[in-house]
Amino acid sequence: CALPISAQIATEHGIRLEVREGSEIIDPIKMVRANTAQFGVASADRVLRENEGGSELVVLAAASYRSPVVFLSHPKLEIRSPSDFKGHRIGIQAGTNTELIFKALIKTVPLSQSAMNVVESGWGTTNFESGALDVLAAFDYDEPVQLDIKKVPYDIIRPEAFGVDFVGTVYFTSRTLIKQDPNQVQNFIDC
Repeated sequence: CALPISAQIATEHGIRLEVREGSEIIDPIKMVRANTAQFGVASADRVLRENEGGSELVVLAAASYRSPVVFLSHPKLEIRSPSDFKGHRIGIQAGTNTELIFKALIKTVPLSQSAMNVVESGWGTTNFESGALDVLAAFDYDEPVQLDIKKVPYDIIRPEAFGVDFVGTVYFTSRTLIKQDPNQVQNFIDC
C-alpha cells in the first residue's frame, strides 16, 4: 500500500505494508518488475514507457489526476509561455516526466529544441537560483516551496494552461501478480 494508508487498514485487508521511499537507487518500477515489490507508485508516463519497452505493468488507480510538473522562470526575463523559451537556458531532468512534458509543451508553439539551450538541471533549485538556468522544470509541490522558503522570486508556467495534460502518480502492479493472486490485488485496491 502507499503512504496515506495506515498499516492497520492494510493488515485488515491481508497486506503486509512496507513503504520504501523512491530515490535514484530505489526504483519502484524495477522492484515490481523484479518481483521484489508487488505494488509500486510512479508517474503514469513512466509506467507507460516501461510497457512500450516490453514490461507488463498494470495501472490500478490514479493517486493524482494531473502531473505536478511546472516550469519556473525568473520574473525579470518575462518568460510566461512556451514561446518565450526561445533563446533561453532550460533545465530539465532527462528521462523523467519533466522531459516528456517539456517536449509536449514546446510542440504547442511549435518550437524546436535547437532554438533554446536545453540542459540537465540536476535535483533542487541551486542552478535556477544562481542564474545558470532561465527556466527550471520542477514539481509544484517541491521546488516552488523551496524557493518560497528562500524568498526567491519566480514565475510559474503550468503546462495544462497550454493544453498539455498528463496524469500524475499511479499505483501499479505486474500482470503476473494479477494472474497469480487476483485476491491480493483486489485487497490492495480496496485498502
